[in-house]
Amino acid sequence: MNLYTKESGSGQPMVLLHGNGEDSSYFVNQISFFESKYLVIAVDTRGHGRSPRGCGTFTLERFADDLKGFLDRRGLRRIILLGFSDGGNIALIFALKYPGYVDRLILNGANLNPFGMKPSVLADVAREYVGVVGKLWLQKSGIGQIRGKMQMAAGKMRTEKQFSKENEKQNGQEGLNKQQRRSCQKEKIPENKENDRKANIHKKELLSLMLYEPWIRPELLHRLKMPVLVVAGSDDMIRECHTRQIACSLPNARIRLLEGTHFIAAENPDAFNQCVASFLEQTQGGELAQMSRVWGSRRAGRLEKEKIRRAAVLVPLIQKGGEYHVVFEVRAGSLKTQPGEICFPGGAVERDETPKQAAIREAMEELLISRRQIRVIAPLDVLEAPPLMSANRISPGAMEISPFLGALQGYRWSYSEAEVDHTFSVPLRWFAEHEPERYETELVTVPEETFPFEDVPGGRDYRWRRGHYDVYFYRREEGIIWGMTAKILRSLAEMYREDILLK
Repeated sequence: MNLYTKESGSGQPMVLLHGNGEDSSYFVNQISFFESKYLVIAVDTRGHGRSPRGCGTFTLERFADDLKGFLDRRGLRRIILLGFSDGGNIALIFALKYPGYVDRLILNGANLNPFGMKPSVLADVAREYVGVVGKLWLQKSGIGQIRGKMQMAAGKMRTEKQFSKENEKQNGQEGLNKQQRRSCQKEKIPENKENDRKANIHKKELLSLMLYEPWIRPELLHRLKMPVLVVAGSDDMIRECHTRQIACSLPNARIRLLEGTHFIAAENPDAFNQCVASFLEQTQGGELAQMSRVWGSRRAGRLEKEKIRRAAVLVPLIQKGGEYHVVFEVRAGSLKTQPGEICFPGGAVERDETPKQAAIREAMEELLISRRQIRVIAPLDVLEAPPLMSANRISPGAMEISPFLGALQGYRWSYSEAEVDHTFSVPLRWFAEHEPERYETELVTVPEETFPFEDVPGGRDYRWRRGHYDVYFYRREEGIIWGMTAKILRSLAEMYREDILLK
């Protein structure tokens, strides 16, 4: 779609979008005012002014996509986008779809839905729409043609004397014969019915935009981080409460109500232009300011996030012989990872799942118990494996393990044979009374053979950082409890000893 535009000035692009049924000439006062500082581009939307109609139904989203196509062809980005009325709605839709194109946004008389208009205005639009639809129906059905022929017949029923007298009196057509007078009468019948039909179709399209569009959910507006000016007239056709709702839904918006009607930019251009100019002056700053606006309140993520695995485990307690025991699993020998090792029930935290939910789910699956048999007592300290180490083995990624202490009710030593070889328990007090064996390991970086050593200061002699990691072992006749499992146990034992046994 090749849109017609009026352009003037130089600098940052400032794109102006007119309202329903209008064209770029609406902004004549804005073009002359802002051209000294900006490249002002007033656009005729499709089917308006000198822009072609194109194919397809009129929709505001299609108009927004037309604008994107125009900007892409011109290579324009970081535009100031000013939209009036339906142009404001188009601007809002465009900013939601393509926020990277918009540096600052001005909405003049925009609405989120048709009910943003005052009821009286909406009723007038609806009546006008019904009238146009009725005319189109009459034209399509042929009733209009029949009515016209009936009117012609009625005219012919006049006496020749009456016709002659009226015709001669009104047009000075003395001396015309009967056939000539009939020709004059025929000339009075409209001959441009097809143009009238096309005009009504176009009017129907424009009115339908006001009746049925837009439909923008206010909760979506929080996505727009750019500065926004919401401006309307004090006697605007858009309800003031609706205008304020738009401003309140935008995270970086300010609102101005100027004295006047919906057409404030044309009625009082001085006040409108000064309002917009003040907003642009206060929000200028280029990309650095944009970075601050967009990123200033962001929450920090993690680099290498795809390599960080989150897991959760349940440290299960049962009452046995008058004291609490810790329940352990021995992993099935058929498993690909860590077969035969002693561990707690647990596994990876799935998408949209909390670590606590993951620990409970894994315990239910591995111990074949129900949710009501699990009582979560407390979260334990999160354990972060160093880079290159995960659980009890070397791994290319780091792991974060969230342990939870839980009590099992009515546990009968059941387990899933697909994952567990058998279960056993050890008194919690035993771990409080016995320190594990500690062994120090060294973590080193070993680059692959294709690593570009020539690009690193020192080449192959580059001094990579080395890390140290403590590995703990509890030796029991049931088996060796070591690695991450032992580290979690040691932390729990210290808490149990200091907070429970010694108090």
